[in-house]
Formats: sequence, structure tokens, C-alpha cells
Amino acid sequence: MKDKIYRKENLQAAWERVRANRGAAGVDRQSEAAFAAHAERYLEELHQELRTETNQAQEVRRCHIPKEGTKEYRPLGIPTVKDRVVQTALKHVLEPIWEARFHPRSLGFWKKACNGRRRRAHRKAR
Repeated sequence: MKDKIYRKENLQAAWERVRANRGAAGVDRQSEAAFAAHAERYLEELHQELRTETNQAQEVRRCHIPKEGTKEYRPLGIPTVKDRVVQTALKHVLEPIWEARFHPRSLGFWKKACNGRRRRAHRKAR
């Protein structure tokens, strides 16, 4: 299964997904634009690091964002762009396996449960 995670096609798809999300820079302060300028090289580095099991996640940049409707703030951790690419590549491989095994009544934890049709169908089945 590991080989599916570090496949170049998977890393490329993960990078495209991360780039589309337009997130903030992590602790290394590397923006997505800076990553994009050398994406081919960075993706090759990630491929080699994951293949040889030498990849290590960076620290997460901590910031606080306002809670909606209150004057309080909640902590938010922002991983580096490289780490988000790895996390997304892992998600691409693992999510289909998990999705297939979720119990139909685990709607609160099931990605597909966001689909209102599934919830309505479940209610009718009761």
C-alpha cells in the first residue's frame, strides 16, 4: 500500500488539491506560490523521501482565529505545504478503504453522510 502513497501521480494529484485550497504558509513560511515555482523538484523530493521512509513532518504553525459569534479565539495548526501534500496523498489512498467499511449508521463520521439523500434513505429504512 505504501507504494500507492508515494506514486508520482498521487503526489501530483495531492499537490493540485492542496494548491486549490489556497491555504496559508506553515512554520517554514513557504507559500503555495513558492512551492509551485519548484513543484516538480519538491514532488520528486517527497517521492524519494516517502519511498525511502526518510520523510519527517515539520512543526505546525500555531495561530488563533476568532470563534464565530463570540469574542473568543480557537487555536489553529497550519502544516507546511509539503506536509499538506503528504497528508492529502495519504488521504487519497486510505479514504476509499475507510469509506467502504463505515457502518451505515455512522453518519456523523462518514464523509458520504454529508449527502442528504443518504440520510433521508437511512431514515426511511428505519
